Amino acid sequence: MKITGFALNYLTPVVALAGEPWKVMNIKKLVGVEKASASIILYNMMHILSHFFFWVSAIFLIIFNIKPTRGAYFFLGILLALMIWIIAVIYKWYQQGIVFSFMHFLKKLPLLKKPASKILEKEKTLQEIEDHVVAFYNTRRKAFYYTLGFEYLSRLIGSLEFYLIMRSLGLGIDVLQAIYISAASSLLANIMFFIPMQLGTREGSLYLVYESLRFPAAQGILVSMVTRIREFFWIFLGLILMKFSSIKNPK
Repeated sequence: MKITGFALNYLTPVVALAGEPWKVMNIKKLVGVEKASASIILYNMMHILSHFFFWVSAIFLIIFNIKPTRGAYFFLGILLALMIWIIAVIYKWYQQGIVFSFMHFLKKLPLLKKPASKILEKEKTLQEIEDHVVAFYNTRRKAFYYTLGFEYLSRLIGSLEFYLIMRSLGLGIDVLQAIYISAASSLLANIMFFIPMQLGTREGSLYLVYESLRFPAAQGILVSMVTRIREFFWIFLGLILMKFSSIKNPK
């Protein structure tokens, strides 16, 4: 589900969300639509939360190791405050729920008003989903922090990709710089989330990040091209794995 969802999300134009209903469609036969929907919502919330903790770590890494300019310190301070506020909001969602508030938000958008209103009519189903979401944090706190820890650890391990690519190209880099590159480039790329496969945004973000480290900026473009090879491999594998889905007619 992780690999096929990744493939569908990366191939979806505008907003990378096609993989999420695909996961629900597959999982609901095992646990029902309510638990399936709640599990996907919880997964994405944890995915987002771990990203913010990772970005906060990168900000401290910049402040204490890279020694930016005074203007950069001011910008990083504002960014840090914003990150901490968003983390607090996500924790509130875990405690009080997000399903109904999110659907009411969608109802205010002109293009989504009608479908959101239809979904809100299924109040009983939505309430069951909401209850599962809230229960994860409020009744299984240990599992919550284990999951968050593994998600955060995966961000650190993912940073090694930049370290290994740079080393294989004969370019000097240390692990802390690799973590900074991964965090800063993912933050810039996620700001432009609506562009399919992050086309151009990753190259541009890596160009800027490498320049900030006083590396030749063109190296950022080269490294981005190498990471694309990895992505195309997993997208290709994901599309193959869709043939083994529990859905009878994957088309």
